[in-house]
Amino acid sequence: MKTIKEAAKSPEFNRALLLSNPHQVITKSFESGVKFAQRWISIDDELPEIKNERYQIFIKRAFKIDPYEVFSISPLIKSKENLIEIFSEFSVTHWRPIELK
Repeated sequence: MKTIKEAAKSPEFNRALLLSNPHQVITKSFESGVKFAQRWISIDDELPEIKNERYQIFIKRAFKIDPYEVFSISPLIKSKENLIEIFSEFSVTHWRPIELK
């Protein structure tokens, strides 16, 4: 997962800097930052790092109104395979960090 500094170096962010109007640059930069912070990451694309951190997960459920949960990666999880098993058991489809660095 990219850090905020890495995302700021991305082509999408740098396109905003090509605008001639300073107000447009600020607006586009802000919009790019919000988009980056709010994105959901598919578990098919990337799994969260195995650290004792909290993540917000999206659970595929048929009859629940709020499919979002907070998940803390336990120190007992030792491998990506173990994490995949847990996500499969709970029908997790996407995740995102609660705190970006």
